[in-house]
Amino acid sequence: SQFLGPGHESIRLAGAIMPGLAGRHAALATLRDMAATGETQPLVDTSGVVHGDFVILTIEETQSEFIDTGAARKADFTIELRRVA
Repeated sequence: SQFLGPGHESIRLAGAIMPGLAGRHAALATLRDMAATGETQPLVDTSGVVHGDFVILTIEETQSEFIDTGAARKADFTIELRRVA
């Protein structure tokens, strides 16, 4: 058989933001805006290695650790991506 390049690889990335310690809620809003465009985005790790172009399929978020104003001190999230060949 002949290799025809990478297929439609899907991956899920999980993480958490904790404003004031690590990350901001605005970062998830930015990801949602990027997902809404349907455009491909490069996936780059913390070492600067580019892993290819992906589209954002879904973003799930669960907020917890609320302060008296109702703001969440923690947000766990999962992002599902699909590689674009």
